[in-house]
Amino acid sequence: MQHLRHSAHSAHCRGITRLIREKGPDAFRDGMPHQLFTSFRVYMLLEAIQNRTETFLDEPSWKTAPFASEPKSLMQSLLDQISGLPSLLQRLDTISDDANLRDHNDGIVALYNDFDDQLLRLEDWEDNLKTSAQSRLLWWPVALSSDTGTQFPISYEFTNVLVANTISHYWGFLLVVQISVETLQAISERHGIVDDCRILKQRVAALADRKWTLANDICQSVRYHLRPEMKLYGPAATLFPLNVALQVYRRGNKTKETLWCEETISRLGSMGIRLAFHVPPIGEEKSPGGLSV
Repeated sequence: MQHLRHSAHSAHCRGITRLIREKGPDAFRDGMPHQLFTSFRVYMLLEAIQNRTETFLDEPSWKTAPFASEPKSLMQSLLDQISGLPSLLQRLDTISDDANLRDHNDGIVALYNDFDDQLLRLEDWEDNLKTSAQSRLLWWPVALSSDTGTQFPISYEFTNVLVANTISHYWGFLLVVQISVETLQAISERHGIVDDCRILKQRVAALADRKWTLANDICQSVRYHLRPEMKLYGPAATLFPLNVALQVYRRGNKTKETLWCEETISRLGSMGIRLAFHVPPIGEEKSPGGLSV
């Protein structure tokens, strides 16, 4: 039954995606069509990331025409930065599946550099956000004494739920990129290839500890999303970032953090978010020849 629910959701998302693509970007400049596009854009991109397949949403016209007369929200500006991520994941899978990796050294170097460019775009987005924000976007109060026994005693506060949704997804996207580069590096080292990306490898090594910070950030934003006044919108917005954090903790054998994420996702399911019962893998071993992030 859970598989059927996920299949139904995927079929619905594919149907909406096909409809939007057939209409073309100019059809979503204003009014209800524009609202439809902006509402479904995040779901279409998340579906493409989970399916690891390039999407038409990365075409320049889809980033400009629907917003010709309407300003972009914080989330929409973030989605501009990650629309090419599904294509990078698809290329990573192609390399992982190839038994003759030594014949594709140039392609692996190019993918390293493209992942680095993706990481830089996200970091530039964050820098621009910090300089343009009218007020602080989040802060972390001192934990209450009753919280001292919890896995994550710090709870982030945000200016509003839209900011919380955007920032938590930003952390999730950063994690996907970083783990993908680690996966590509592991594949390269396993086959004894690629010695041309020392700077990027050093960058990945320097950021290795950051993935725990990002995963913790995601978990420390959950309590805000689960407040009663958020209804189902807040909890549903945590599903993708929380799933990414869960996969990171599993990869790192972080037992307590993994259990906390699993229990929280189960709680989301009991709240009526049925997709929580189908958590797609992001960081598991794909096959003897490669890894899948």
